[in-house]
Amino acid sequence: MYRQVSIVELIKRIQERVEAGTGLRCYDIAPADARPPFFVVELIGSRPADTKRMFVQDYTVNIHCISPDLPSSVPVLKMIQNLQEAMTEDVELPEPYQMLMQTNGGLSQVYQEETGERHAVIPYSFKIVYGFKCK
Repeated sequence: MYRQVSIVELIKRIQERVEAGTGLRCYDIAPADARPPFFVVELIGSRPADTKRMFVQDYTVNIHCISPDLPSSVPVLKMIQNLQEAMTEDVELPEPYQMLMQTNGGLSQVYQEETGERHAVIPYSFKIVYGFKCK
């Protein structure tokens, strides 16, 4: 029987990739006392994406960029750029899983929170192979 990658493990590996590539903290849930700038990874969902020869699961996550309360959107735009550059490298997965495709879904939205912080949302899709079909 084939097992899909653990969602906890996937989120952890995404956080590690974001932190290594940007130098900023990445949370799954930001603590109330967290000071911007930081990132938050949020699982949106998953769906089967099997091919003729492989068992594949497609995970969708939103990565939130939270920048400090400044009278400019430049800091959040730099965070977006740094995140996109960091995510040009594949998220490393434990054996036996393989990253089939890691896709940036484009900038979803940028807005200003009531607290004054700028907030950007960037969706990503991760298609992960967890087994091969045999005849």
